[in-house]
Amino acid sequence: MANMASVSYAIEGPKEILQKIFEAITIAVYNDDNTYELCQAAKYLRLPITDETRLGGEISEEPTWDENTGALRFWSEERWGLQDFAELLEKKFPDIKVYWIVEEWHGDILHQ
Repeated sequence: MANMASVSYAIEGPKEILQKIFEAITIAVYNDDNTYELCQAAKYLRLPITDETRLGGEISEEPTWDENTGALRFWSEERWGLQDFAELLEKKFPDIKVYWIVEEWHGDILHQ
């Protein structure tokens, strides 16, 4: 079994970009495809995916978006620690900032 980590994301940025990300994550959560949901969201957003990109994770709750504070939040369960989703989002949308915190199942906390 793969090492698992719980990842909490918070994203700030322009409303129109957050709306796109919110829609992509929501679609990925409700899609019955067997593909990892982070991968589905990345494909929907047309993020720059390569053969080396790591996107093995399921989005564990629907995203929440507080339009008053401008923060989009969601949680995922990811394989082998933090995947490349945050980095790809910031590369595609330079006007956003992605904050994340990782807690690996054996208790280590890694954060940025």
